[in-house]
This record gives sequence, C-alpha cells and structure tokens, in this order.
Amino acid sequence: MVKKKDLEVPRKHHLVIYSNDDYLTRLLKSMDRLAKEGDLFRCFFGPPHSPSTELLTKLKWYDGTTAPYYYSSRKPREEEQSQIQTKIQVKSKNDIMQCCNIVIENVVKNSGNKPVCCIDFLINYVGRDSLKQALTLEKAYDDNRIAGLMYCTYKTDNLVLIKLFVGA
Repeated sequence: MVKKKDLEVPRKHHLVIYSNDDYLTRLLKSMDRLAKEGDLFRCFFGPPHSPSTELLTKLKWYDGTTAPYYYSSRKPREEEQSQIQTKIQVKSKNDIMQCCNIVIENVVKNSGNKPVCCIDFLINYVGRDSLKQALTLEKAYDDNRIAGLMYCTYKTDNLVLIKLFVGA
C-alpha cells in the first residue's frame, strides 16, 4: 500500500539573491550535489554563454531555455541602449508570461515525472528591465508551482541599484 506522504511531492519556490558570480558558482555546485543526492531533475533557463549557465551545462543540467531568448547578459553600448529599450518596451506582460509558460511546460515535459530542481536566471534580466514584470512572474510561479524546487535568481546590482532607487 502506498502511503499518503509518498504521494506528496514538495512544491517550493525560493528566491536566491546573490552579490557576485563567484558566490553563485559555489552555490550552484552545492545545489548540483544536493539535486543529485535527491534524484531531482536538474534544469535551468537563462542567458546563453553566461558563467552560470555554462557551469550548469558542464554539470549536465537540462537547459530548458527556449528561443528566441529575449534578454541578454551582455551590457549594451550606449548607442545600442535606446534600440534595446525600444525592443523591451514592445515585450508585454503577456509575451513574457507566454515565454515563461513555454519554458516551464518544456521543463515539465522533459523531467520524466521526476521532481525538479530548477534555476531561473531569466527572471534576473526581467527584473533588471521591469521589476513589476518580474513580480508578476514570481506570483505566477507561486500560483502554479511545479513539483520540486524552483529557484529564481536575482543579482543585487540589478535589484538594489537600478530598480529600488529608480523605481519599478
């Protein structure tokens, strides 16, 4: 007979706020070890060619990122900034929600019914451009949690210096 507790899969959503890439790298290595020990489906989504996503790819995590990838980890030159801002303003809440829904569906489909350990780097770049949109996504994650552990990452520079003092 299957016990009720065996049927319950935790659905947790955590925020990870980090100050520099070295701390995040150490955290990711620890998370990798814990996810392996817990037999979790290890996955992420975020910018291509960032130190974090390259590390997780090397550690054989599933990359659930969909194309096109709307946000970039590269800092634009000043003349590119106005063009990028125009593109970002075109992205509505619905576009970003749809993109994230596709990513989550992709992760769930590929998880093999295993609980996930999923790290979202995309949210950091959404938050850099619009804290309100990032909070909308955070609420959607809370309302529709997938089985396992979801970690949303934010770099303090993006939150504190840009958004909290300038405004959402």
